[in-house]
Amino acid sequence: MTGKLAAGAVGLAMALTSTTSLFAQTSTTTTADLTAQINSLLSTIASLQAQLAAMQGGSSTGTTVTGSFNADLTIGSTGADVVKLQTYLVSKGYLVMPAGVAMGYFGSLTKSAVAKYQAASGITPVAGYFGPLTRARVNAELAATGGTSTGGTGTTTGGTTLNGGEGSIDNFKVLGSPSGETIHEGEAEKVLGFEFKAQDSDLQVDRVDVLVKNDSTSAGQDRPWRVLDSAALYRDGDKIATVDASNEDNWSKTDTSVNNNTNSNQAYRLRFSGVNDVVKMNDTADYYVTFTANDSLNTTDETTYDVALDENGLRAVDAKGLQQYAGNNDSGKTFDINASTQGSLTVSEGSDNPDAQVVAVDDNDSTDNVVMQSFRIKAKDSDVSINSIPVVVSTTGAKASDVVKSVSLYKGSTLLGTESVDSSVASDTVNFDDLNLTINQDDTEDFTVKADINPLSSAFTAGMMASTSVNADTFDAENANGDELTTGDLSGSAAGHDMTFGSTGVTVTVDSTSISQTPATDNTPDRATYTFNLKVTAFGSDIYVPQTASDAINWMNSHSAFASTTGDVAISSGATKTGSSYLVSEDNTETFTVKVVTTGSTSSPAFNSVTLTKLHFGPTNAANTASSTNLTGSQFESDSVNI
Repeated sequence: MTGKLAAGAVGLAMALTSTTSLFAQTSTTTTADLTAQINSLLSTIASLQAQLAAMQGGSSTGTTVTGSFNADLTIGSTGADVVKLQTYLVSKGYLVMPAGVAMGYFGSLTKSAVAKYQAASGITPVAGYFGPLTRARVNAELAATGGTSTGGTGTTTGGTTLNGGEGSIDNFKVLGSPSGETIHEGEAEKVLGFEFKAQDSDLQVDRVDVLVKNDSTSAGQDRPWRVLDSAALYRDGDKIATVDASNEDNWSKTDTSVNNNTNSNQAYRLRFSGVNDVVKMNDTADYYVTFTANDSLNTTDETTYDVALDENGLRAVDAKGLQQYAGNNDSGKTFDINASTQGSLTVSEGSDNPDAQVVAVDDNDSTDNVVMQSFRIKAKDSDVSINSIPVVVSTTGAKASDVVKSVSLYKGSTLLGTESVDSSVASDTVNFDDLNLTINQDDTEDFTVKADINPLSSAFTAGMMASTSVNADTFDAENANGDELTTGDLSGSAAGHDMTFGSTGVTVTVDSTSISQTPATDNTPDRATYTFNLKVTAFGSDIYVPQTASDAINWMNSHSAFASTTGDVAISSGATKTGSSYLVSEDNTETFTVKVVTTGSTSSPAFNSVTLTKLHFGPTNAANTASSTNLTGSQFESDSVNI
């Protein structure tokens, strides 16, 4: 031991002698040269000090570690960063350097000590590799205990500076679209989307795990690498990671369920690793997973898969080096594999499809160009030519032709045709033929259905309703080769909402909604107050809305734990009070505030929303319900809250 101490002392003396020699050369060297040599000597001195500490008993708990770690370290790494890491691990009790063993080499003992630190800190995988996640955690601890951090701006991980404090993944949700996509041979499609907000910190996404499970009972179809060529992860439209989905080694078996799929097929996990995508603090980011089918599919490969983000499959690190997780394996989507490339056509509801409403019609003249619905048509894998589009006209309480005089079809603002309604029943199919309409491959076009409504009569009375709908299965269409598209290539439908007609009545729209909660105290359950501000416009005559809320409004809860009722509701308005009613003058608009209070459950809290379903009114100032209008559409439904 004495000899080892002497050797260490000699080494330290030699280093100091070298320093003296260094300064003797300052007249012939540059400042940059001197700086480099000084840094080298400081590193040597630190190493020798660590060796002396180790030879004096294998401990250096009194050594202060300064500066942040900026490089990955693993088996075989050497130098000052290794000395600093070993000193830190010794000070924390994870590493004991054997007597006579110098610091500065990353060997199996150091790997084991790093693994112990990772296990104690909740860092996975526990591999003993000093990488971005472990560096970020150590740097955060050094900053908190007086070590030099990264200039005060945040933690550096993987070369990226993260700002903020301890963060979280907030408002995580799986997006409604894409859903039920079909991937054709050699084609790529989005299959799953999700979003979240970076709360209280920048968040660096480093891993995304996607689960896939086959929905078929056919043997062998549960192996996704048979039909998939590649997978990609996109952030706000930019590709940020890819995986070779055709390589079986990139898939791992898992017993986790996918979308509650209980069949006996095996579920597989595909991992996007090393993503290193940063979401800035308080920003919300959208992510999409795309799959590309291989270009040699056959009909036996055609099947349906469930796809979801694994439970805690999204992993990110915050500015404190802490890992944050999100994901739900039971909130996913499905996608189909299709060997055909002959083209397909999909119909969906238009973004401006009108809500159900009351439409004022005349007693003597027709009411023209009433917008009944909007829908979209998308062509995939080929240009698609459409020869005919059937539109179904449905009415209540009368023959279709008694209510609707004619129907017109528009592509954008271009009139494609007008057809009369002629039916002895309450439903009629109107065919728009000889359209010669082409939709280019992967394009989407918008369409509108308008109707001319007959005057009110003995056969068509106030309060009757009409709606229109289209179904892709009934279209006459062909691909670019002139081949007819069959049922499997025509998918989707779109329906307009019910339009109620009358010469007098009200139209109702939602101006705003809000929710407030009274938290539970002393075993008292939560209470949620759902507030709707309604705009009510009278047409044809003055109308009167009851001041008693239970007479004026019908509503319902979304959750079965709370009974649907007309109790616990209040209504108020700045409108003139007349008798027991509020007056809405003809062609005027008044604002009504409706508040619904729902009491939660102390034993079984649940998410609940409130939907307004009907507004009652009458022709006089008495509190009556002579007439009513249905309140339909998403605008009359509140957000959900857990009570």
